[in-house]
Amino acid sequence: MTVPVVPGYCSSPCGGLSPQRHNRGGLRWLASTFAVLLALCLTVASAQCASANATVEAMAGQMLMLGFRGAEPADAGPILRSIAAGHVGGVILFDRDMDPSVRVRNIVSKEQLSRLTGALQAAAPVPLFIAVDQEGGRVRRLKPEYGFFAYPSAASLGKGSPEDTRRMASTLATEMAEVGLNVDFGPVVDLAVNPSNPVIARLERSYGSDPCRVASHAAAFVNGLAWRGVVASLKHFPGHGSSLQDSHLGVTDISSTWRREELGPYALLLRDDWAGMVMVGHLYNNRIDAAHPATLSQRTIDGLLRRDLGWKGVVVTDDLQMGAITARYSLDETVRLAVEAGADILLFGNNLVWDEGLAEKVHATLVRLVREGKVSEQRLRQSWERIMRLKSVLTVASPGAIAQGDSSGTAIAPVPAVPDPTGAPRPLRLTLPMPRGDEPLCRDRDTLQRDPFDDRQGARYGRGTGIGIGVGTGTGIGIGQ
Repeated sequence: MTVPVVPGYCSSPCGGLSPQRHNRGGLRWLASTFAVLLALCLTVASAQCASANATVEAMAGQMLMLGFRGAEPADAGPILRSIAAGHVGGVILFDRDMDPSVRVRNIVSKEQLSRLTGALQAAAPVPLFIAVDQEGGRVRRLKPEYGFFAYPSAASLGKGSPEDTRRMASTLATEMAEVGLNVDFGPVVDLAVNPSNPVIARLERSYGSDPCRVASHAAAFVNGLAWRGVVASLKHFPGHGSSLQDSHLGVTDISSTWRREELGPYALLLRDDWAGMVMVGHLYNNRIDAAHPATLSQRTIDGLLRRDLGWKGVVVTDDLQMGAITARYSLDETVRLAVEAGADILLFGNNLVWDEGLAEKVHATLVRLVREGKVSEQRLRQSWERIMRLKSVLTVASPGAIAQGDSSGTAIAPVPAVPDPTGAPRPLRLTLPMPRGDEPLCRDRDTLQRDPFDDRQGARYGRGTGIGIGVGTGTGIGIGQ
């Protein structure tokens, strides 16, 4: 049994065990037992000292997810080198490049994609997040012309049963796992409360306008993905459904359109500690944070999402190269504010604006901000532990098996579990409970329709605490009972 050496982890020898010479059967048994105990000892030792010994460079690398050009390993040299150096902890794949002169981005066929993901994982010292946007309908990177199934839109699925959604998602996850993909940036849990919304409702990306129905279908989608070990990401917090603009183009101001009911699906889905992500959108709401959009807002991420809704898992930003961010913030400001806000993974699609050296540039920026004292090392450690904990549930297919089309999912390079600050083990699961019709949120429809910032209405969401985020004199967002 081989125990991987993970950069940033320490290991201590596990002495005192030596197989004795007995009969051959006993020797084999002792050797096998020794190997198991040694592996267990090293894993436990690694977990115990992981948090204290991870370097700033290692932690910063795990917090970065980048896009890149190249469909074959031979064409993806820069990103492979960044991955091997530990400067990138995840990648996002696209089927087309925004530059029309670039004919091929990352996805051409199942066979090609398997070769690419195999090379990416083989280069990674720690299992790599390999993500795509595969919602179904019009937002899908895995298309029939590349050999994949055509999946229905969320709007179409929302008219049927959650069980149908689960079955569809399990088929989708099977295809993803077969080609080495382990993160899906879906499901969308935005409510279709604005039928003219250019980026949600018009593209049929929402399961509907009812929070409980959306939550039920989203849970089914998450559980379908979990069947093959694919990690889901709910998006776009705190709710993109009421917006009037597309955040790819500029700041999306939802201050006057956002409704409290848009938090409903999150309140139902984030009550439990499960292995997933929440993607925060470039959504500006001056009643929550008058200074920054949600992706860069501590009040939104650490306040509303973590403190009030109780989310303990990984938070990923939407693409930080979107116009909503680049038009207003420098790279230094973007990285610093996102990390200070509580984001764990900084996503740079590197597609809207191409920069071959972006991975090294962003990594160096984050490390420098820590060295200069502008971002605390402890803040990086918090994100690193969340990411390592999520990666501990990944099953990564062997690169050789992937290249040969074997989808058995042989586990390699497991990540030692990182204990929480109390030292208690906290096993994660990929699935989450389906919302029930008798949930308080589902019963009290009137509550969901009231003014989202009138705390005199006594808002109730889920089972969290009754803490609110102050956003001005006499206003607040009440979350809890």
